[in-house]
Amino acid sequence: MNYWLTNVLLDTNFIKEKDWVKGTQTELSAIHIIDGKIVDIIPQQELPLIIENNIIVANHQLLLPGLVGKHYHLGKSKLGTPWTPVTQAKNLVERFETEIPILDSLNKTISERANILYQLEVTNGVTSFRSHIDIEPATELRYFDAIVDLRKQVNIPY
Repeated sequence: MNYWLTNVLLDTNFIKEKDWVKGTQTELSAIHIIDGKIVDIIPQQELPLIIENNIIVANHQLLLPGLVGKHYHLGKSKLGTPWTPVTQAKNLVERFETEIPILDSLNKTISERANILYQLEVTNGVTSFRSHIDIEPATELRYFDAIVDLRKQVNIPY
């Protein structure tokens, strides 16, 4: 896909007061995107007038980088189920011994709960996130396999 994102504001510089950043300067820009990659950024006034197709007008909205989620437990999400507090545990083994039966008894599957978390993050601007899955004797690869299957279903890149 080949298109231009036009009339978009980009931060171009910091506004400083002494050693303190108190704002940013912006510039109205046009961004050329081909196959999902930015190939050119130009000042809006330099956009050729002959371009008529494949234009998305941003209406002076500020373009910011996507948010990055640094630490998720997709296999332990309880989203979509009634809230319950975390129970205390004296050590990691006790945590697993109490947590796994609770997670397995919820009214939504691991994949359903993980998908709710994934969709919530994506709709709120997260474009990249890192997750890990606990693999231990009580669950074997169940949680891991559920998240791998979810990744395939919603086409989450590695």
